[in-house]
Amino acid sequence: MQVRSEGDAHEAGLLRAALAIAVGTMTGASLVTLFAVLTDLDYFREYGRQTDAALLVFTYAAIVWGAGLCLAAPVPWAILHHYKKRSWPTAVAFGTILTFVVALGLITKGFNLFVAVDGFSASDNGGPTWIDGRLTQHGWVEALKVALTCSVAGTLVGFVVWRIAYRTLLPPVTMQ
Repeated sequence: MQVRSEGDAHEAGLLRAALAIAVGTMTGASLVTLFAVLTDLDYFREYGRQTDAALLVFTYAAIVWGAGLCLAAPVPWAILHHYKKRSWPTAVAFGTILTFVVALGLITKGFNLFVAVDGFSASDNGGPTWIDGRLTQHGWVEALKVALTCSVAGTLVGFVVWRIAYRTLLPPVTMQ
């Protein structure tokens, strides 16, 4: 199937879309794993081989990225596709924004609309993040930091998915 996107001709199809989702899933999971290893290098040096921690992080991250790319991304992307917004800048912005919103929603238990388990409280070095199942102001700041970090990965995943899903068609060569 041939489509035009903002001046360029691209070829796209279901097989390319499936491959793009698979590679996007692996890209996102790899970025999350790399981030986890780099932010807790001492743990991974000491216990990483014994616990297969990097493999576990990669596996869980792949499940989350795969679910996001299969469940959260198709409908909004189909809308953008319908309105001929198919360029790589659109895909990058889409990946960034969607990853930020989904990550923030997951971290905050539905944007704090749902009460966590009764009596649940948690804190970090900066103070309480959850009190009686509700996110604190400090918890929101921490959630925003994590969602922003995730959105950086979403930026790259958006570009990778676009690059694989849409192949730029070269103009026909004319012989003289």
